[in-house]
Amino acid sequence: MPIPAPTLFVDRSHRCLHDGAGLRFGGGQPGWQPATKKFGGDPVDPVAAVRWLQKESGSPSRQMIGVVGGHRATPAQAEAAKALGAALADAGLTVLCGGLRGVMLAVCEGVAVKGGISVGLLPGDTLADGNSFVTIPIPTGIGLARNALIARAAICLVAIGGGYGTLSEVAFGMQYGKARVRSRGRSARRGYRAPAERRGRDHRRGARRPFPRRRCGVAVRGPRRVAPMMAPERQSAIAAAGKWFDGGGLLADLGRRVALRTESQSKGSADTLVRYLDEEIGPSVERLGFEWTLWPNPVPDAPPMLFAHRHEDDALPTTLVYGHGDVVHGYDAQWAAGRSPWNVAAADGRWYGRGTADNKGQHSINLAALAQVLAARGRLGFNAKLLLEMGEEIGSPGLRATCEARRDELAVDVLIASDGPRLASDRPTIFLGSRGALNFDLDVVLRDGAHHSGNWGGLLANPGTILANAIASLVDARGRILVDALRPPPIPDSVKRALAGIEPGEPGGPVIDAGWGEPGLTAAERVFGWNALEVLAFRTGNPENPVNAIPPRATAQLQMRFVAGCHWRTFVPAIRAHLDAHGFAAVSVRQSEMEPMAATRLDPEHPWVRWAEASIAATTGRSPVILPNLGGSLPNDCFADVLGLPTIWVPHSYPACSQHALNEHLLEAVAREGLAIMTGRFWDLGVLGATPPRPRPIAM
Repeated sequence: MPIPAPTLFVDRSHRCLHDGAGLRFGGGQPGWQPATKKFGGDPVDPVAAVRWLQKESGSPSRQMIGVVGGHRATPAQAEAAKALGAALADAGLTVLCGGLRGVMLAVCEGVAVKGGISVGLLPGDTLADGNSFVTIPIPTGIGLARNALIARAAICLVAIGGGYGTLSEVAFGMQYGKARVRSRGRSARRGYRAPAERRGRDHRRGARRPFPRRRCGVAVRGPRRVAPMMAPERQSAIAAAGKWFDGGGLLADLGRRVALRTESQSKGSADTLVRYLDEEIGPSVERLGFEWTLWPNPVPDAPPMLFAHRHEDDALPTTLVYGHGDVVHGYDAQWAAGRSPWNVAAADGRWYGRGTADNKGQHSINLAALAQVLAARGRLGFNAKLLLEMGEEIGSPGLRATCEARRDELAVDVLIASDGPRLASDRPTIFLGSRGALNFDLDVVLRDGAHHSGNWGGLLANPGTILANAIASLVDARGRILVDALRPPPIPDSVKRALAGIEPGEPGGPVIDAGWGEPGLTAAERVFGWNALEVLAFRTGNPENPVNAIPPRATAQLQMRFVAGCHWRTFVPAIRAHLDAHGFAAVSVRQSEMEPMAATRLDPEHPWVRWAEASIAATTGRSPVILPNLGGSLPNDCFADVLGLPTIWVPHSYPACSQHALNEHLLEAVAREGLAIMTGRFWDLGVLGATPPRPRPIAM
C-alpha cells in the first residue's frame, strides 16, 4: 500500500512550517529543528509546502538569463558582472552560467548578495569544481559541450569579456535565435580582436548600430540606472556623517554617556543604569522618530531594558539594533595620571574612558548613523527596532527570557549590531556569531589541615599534584583538548573558506605561539573555528608565603570556549565521566555561577552576509574580513536561536583597546570609519524595498 504523506502545517504568523509533533522548519534556521513553542497554522500537502518555502525564501520558479564570460576577468568586468547578477536577482530572474571562476564567479556573487538563485553547468564531474557563490552547481561531465546547453536553456545571453569559449556560447545563442547583450570592454584574451558585431557593426547589414548605454564595459538596454551602493545621494550622506564627526558630534554624545557610571557589577548602580536609558538613550531615539519604553527585567533586581521602534511601512524590511549601556568597574584610582574613566579624554588619536569601546562608543556610532540617514533622506526606508540592555557585563540576566516572551514584538528580518573588536584596527570586519563560554571549577579536598612535607612527604597524597595531573588528562602540554566530548565537529567548508588568508593579531599585541592548540589548523581556525580549554586560575597551599607543608586542598578555575555544534550542558557531565574513567574520583567538578553563553554561527555564504560585505566594500573601497564567529562570547544566541534571526555584527573597536582594563579607549580613526560604514549600511538597507536578502529554499 502507498505510504501516506506526512501532515504539515504552515504557520504564516511565525513564518515557519511544522509537523504538529514538535518539529519546525524555517523561521530563520536551516533544516528541521525542535520547536520551542506550540505553533498553529493551516494544513498543507508536501507540494504546497515546498511552494510555500520557495515563496518565503523569495526564490520561486524563475526564467533563466545566461551570463557568459572568461575564466579570467579584469576588475571592471568582475565589477560589472557582480552588478549584473544583483540586478537580475532583484528582477526575480535566475542566472545560468558555467559555474566556474572569473566572470562566472562575479555574477554568482552578485546574485548571492540579493538572495537570488544562480545555476552553474560545470564542465567537469564534481561539485567541487563550482565557485563558492553558485547556488545550484550541476556537474555535467561533457566539457565544452555544456556551452550549447547554456545557450539552449537561457531565454537570452549576456556576454562580458571572454575569449573563444565565450564566442562559442554566443554562436550557439545565435543559432538558437536567442537575444544577446554584448560587452564592449576589452576581451580577457590578450591580443584578441572582437568581430565586427562585437565592435558595434551589424554584420548582416554592414551598418553602424548605436550601442545602448553601458557601465563598466557592459551594454545594458533601457534607462540608465546607477547601482544603489554607488548613488551620489549615498556618498553625500556618508560625507555629511564625516563632517558631523569632525565637528565633535560623536565626541559630545559619547562624553555625556561615559559620564554616567553604569557599572552593572556594583550593587549601588541600579539608579544610574535606569537613568542611562530613561534620560539619555530614550530622548535621543525619540528625536529620531522612535517610540520607546522600558521593559522590566523578568529576573528579580536585574536592570530594565529599553525597547524602541520606528515603523515606516509594513512592506519594508525591519532590522533590530542591539547594544548594552553597562560597563565593568572603572578602577578610578588606577588610570594613568590625569585620566578618569568617567570623562572622555582625547589624546594621540585615542578617546579614553570606560565604555568608549565596550559598548557605549559602538552603539553611539550606530545611533548616529541612523540620524545621518534620516537627515539625508528624510526617512530610513526600513523599519527599525532597538533593544538596549544594561546587564551584558554580568551575563545578560533576563535577556533570553525577554526574547522568548516578546518574540512578536522583536520579530524582524535581521539583527545589525556592533560589539567586540575588529580583526585588526585597519581591517573592517563582519562577524556572524560568537564562541560560547562555560566556566567550571575543579577541586581536590583530601583533609582538614596541612602536614609537614618532611615528615609526611611520600606518604600523603598531594592535592596539587592530583589536580595538575587531572587537568593534564583534559588538555595536553601544547593546549590540545584530549577529551573527544569536548572537541567540536569538523570545521565546515564554508567556514574554512571564510577564514582562509586571515591572520589574527595586532601590532603591539602578544606574539602568537607557534604550535599551540589543535595541530593541523591555521591560527584563524584555532581561535574562530575550534574549541579551547583554558586554565584561568590554580591555587594550592599559600602561593604568597609558601611553607614546607603538604596542602590539604587544591582548586582551579577552567573555561571552555566552544564553537557552534557544541552545547554547554554536555561539558560538565563529560568531564565528570572522563575523570572517573581515569582514576580522578577525588576531583570534584561543578559549573561556575557565571551564566554560560551558547555558541552561534551564521553561514558565511548567507545572502545577508554578502549584502553586508558589498555595502562595506562600497563605503571603504576594500572588502571586509568575514569571521564566522567572534573568538569571544556575546549573548547572540538570544537573537540567533530564540528569535531565529540572521545576525550581522560590525565591530568598531580593535584588539588592543583595553576593554575591561585600565585606560580603555576607542580609536578615533576606527570610530570615524565605523560611522561611515554604518551610514552606508543603513542607507543600503533603505533601498532594499520589499525584497530583503533571504536564503534559498532547502530541499526537504
